[in-house]
Order: sequence, then structure tokens, then C-alpha cells
Amino acid sequence: MLFYLTKDNNSNNIIYRLLLLVHFNRKRSLFMNCKFLIIQENINTINFLKSIILDETLGNIVEILQKGKYASEEILFYKPDIVIIDYRIGKKNALEIVKEVHSQEKNITFVLFSYEHDEEIISKSFKSGIRFFIRNPITYTEMYYTLKEICNHIQLEKTLSIIKGALSNTTEKPPTPVLDLPTQISNILTDLGIISETGTRDLIRTIEIICEHKRHGSSIKYQLQDIYLELAKEKSEANSQSINTKSIEQRIRRSVLKALHSIAQLGIDDYYNAKFNEYATRLFDFKQVKQEMLHINDSNQSRGKVNIKKFIEGIISCLNF
Repeated sequence: MLFYLTKDNNSNNIIYRLLLLVHFNRKRSLFMNCKFLIIQENINTINFLKSIILDETLGNIVEILQKGKYASEEILFYKPDIVIIDYRIGKKNALEIVKEVHSQEKNITFVLFSYEHDEEIISKSFKSGIRFFIRNPITYTEMYYTLKEICNHIQLEKTLSIIKGALSNTTEKPPTPVLDLPTQISNILTDLGIISETGTRDLIRTIEIICEHKRHGSSIKYQLQDIYLELAKEKSEANSQSINTKSIEQRIRRSVLKALHSIAQLGIDDYYNAKFNEYATRLFDFKQVKQEMLHINDSNQSRGKVNIKKFIEGIISCLNF
């Protein structure tokens, strides 16, 4: 264990204890103290979640709501660690509730647990501040391990936040300049281990084109084939030769599959890895990440699958443009 000594013995004691806390928490359960608030209309879904949270001792449930009317007020009153919410709850949707809560309290994690499969809605959900998306139906075991890792992630963030507070320099730092769009995208692809892949250029430009459409107020609805056509036309004009959209699509898909493999390998090496926790659910269906992990450990298992649009929208949700 590495830690820095200061001239202040009290500071040394605090830092040492905090680092010990992180060290031992990684060896034991981190998720025992999570507070849950459930917002679901379906009683079967509520009972399903209750049985997992309580029977598996993931934490305690502070409140259960079946209507969205006063949901924001209830959340702000109870201040849970995790809110498990359906996309539509009465006349309100989850995005409205998240916006209302996060305007006053940022440190509440929202998990969207829904039958909703619309990629545009999922993209909007991530942009609104929802951290995790879990598709229903899901098995008991899958839901347990997913919630367990979400709890672990939150508790680890809390511990690291305490350490940052103890080590933070009170000197005011100048604001970090906003990087240009290609650099932001490249940094994410570097994190994913695919920056040198053949399809990276096409992937970066595809994301740029979509961002340009969104920036100029175009409808959020788009077809990837239309974007590929636009990119093919752009490349054809630049190179004075015909470019096949199919080859663009294949190169991008290979790159995204490599990213899935890279993230799955990170998860195998260290389930608490920050990059794994950041990207596993934002860019991929977590069930497919788990499947890819199984494949890495046993080549007889089938590989995980990727959804290119979810991957792209997940990256866009990380960008500042």
C-alpha cells in the first residue's frame, strides 16, 4: 500500500486510515449500507426487487412509490443512495423526476429498470443523469449481481470522495479548458483500447457527424445507414473514388467488438476498475459484457453482442459539445 507522508502527523493518520478503509473494503462487501427507493407501478416488479434487496442484504428500502406525482419530493426527503425507477410512472416519466431531483441533489444515483427498449429514450435517459439502465425481463441472479456491482461502485465512489477531500489542495485551480470534439472522442476510445483500430477514424467521424446534426437542432431520430452514407460521400469526394458504406459499417462494428472485449477483460482483471464501471453499462448491454467475460474464460461460450447505436449514443453522452 502506497501513501504520501506530510509534516502533519494528524494528516498522516487520516490518510493512512482512509487508505486502509479502501484496501479492506475491496476484500469484503461494500454494499451493506445502500439505501434504496423504488418507484414502480407493477406490484410484481416491486416484489421482485424487494426480495433481491432484502433477501440478499444489499441494503434497506426507505420507501416504495407506485405513482410519480410526489416522487421528487419523496426522494429529496429520504435522500436514498439508489433510486430504481421505471421510465413511465403515471403521468410523469423518469427524466422529469431525475431533472427535478438533480437540480437540488446531485449525489443520488438513478437506475432505470424498464421494459423500454427504444434506443433514443435510453440515450435521453443517460443524458438526463440516469447512471445505469437495466432491461426487464432479467433473471433473479442477473439482477442481484447487477445491483451488487452498482452498490459497490457507489460505495467506492464515496470512499474515494472522502480521500480526495482529505488530500485536496485548497488553492483555487484555473478551470480546465474544454477539449475539441475529436480529442474528447479519441480519449474515450483510448480508454477502451481501440484508438489504433482500423475503424477508429470512421467511428470518430461518424460520432462527429451525429453531434453536428444534434448541435444544429436536427431531430434526435436518425438511422446509422444515413450517417454511413453521409460519411461515404464525404470520403468519396476527398479521395476521388467510390467508398462502400458496407465497408465503413464493418470496420466500425469490428472496432466496437474489440471495445467490448477490452472492457470485459478489464472486468475480469478488476471488477472495481473505474473504466469498467464507467463504460460497461453506458456503452453496452451489461448482459452482453458478462457474456463476453464468459467467452474470454471459456472459448466454447458464445461471444457478447454489440449494439452500435447504443455504443455511439453512450459516447455522445460523455461529450461536451
